Amino acid sequence: MNSRSLTKNIDSITYYLYTLNHKFSIIGFSETWFNNNNAPPPLTNIQGYTMAQSDRTGKKGGGVTLYISNDLKFKIRHDINLTSNQSCESLFIEIVYRSPNSSNHTFNNNLSTSIDTLSKENKHLFICGDFNLDLLNSSTHGPTNDFLNTMYAASLYPLIDKPTRITTKSSTLIDNIFTNVIKHNITPGVLFNDITDHFPVFLLLNTSNEPTTNAKENFYSRKNNAKSIASLGIDLMTTEWNEIYQHNSANESFNLFSNKFSILYNKNIPRKKIKINKRKIAKP
Repeated sequence: MNSRSLTKNIDSITYYLYTLNHKFSIIGFSETWFNNNNAPPPLTNIQGYTMAQSDRTGKKGGGVTLYISNDLKFKIRHDINLTSNQSCESLFIEIVYRSPNSSNHTFNNNLSTSIDTLSKENKHLFICGDFNLDLLNSSTHGPTNDFLNTMYAASLYPLIDKPTRITTKSSTLIDNIFTNVIKHNITPGVLFNDITDHFPVFLLLNTSNEPTTNAKENFYSRKNNAKSIASLGIDLMTTEWNEIYQHNSANESFNLFSNKFSILYNKNIPRKKIKINKRKIAKP
């Protein structure tokens, strides 16, 4: 899922995952907007998962993060990281974000090299993320066609065939999952929500029918009341905002505002852990 700032949207994302009543083994996010491999904000943790991140260096934006279920063993493959020349950010090669302004040629070359490395190991591959290349336009857009040919040459095929980003002016398929697995039971799809301007994509692989049991899980919630909202209003009115207007970039101004607002919001209306009863269900 393209998170468009994981810090800003983590509450909405965790709540949405809870409403699905299904625990995914691995969850991937692009455009996390963390900074230079520093420790991510504590409130971006998701219970039951271990985080692994790869951040953009040298400028703001970008970045990818995987949440891996605690019952899975994993190893970070630094030898197949695609972060060179700022063309994209990747982690294990399963989660990829390609900047829309980056070189298509550089991206394809780096991706091809990484895929070649893994292909020699005879592994099952799942490459997902926001590629910023519209597969619905592959027949008329050369770089997109080149990207697809790179994937096809490695026997990697896209699982998503519906638009993942829809606006009033366009409908594009830029988020996808590619795999070389063809002998297993696979169920891909697109989830519809308005957390960001990208729809999440998902993949269910070899689901099993495990017996259901009752279990207690922690969940985070915020307590909104008149007192906390009034306190937030006072902080918003007394905070210095002038520096936001000093930037020429609308994105930088928005990021500064978002960070300041998040700090005040978390101060006055903090997340608190609560316990709920929930049924364990089949894992993907």
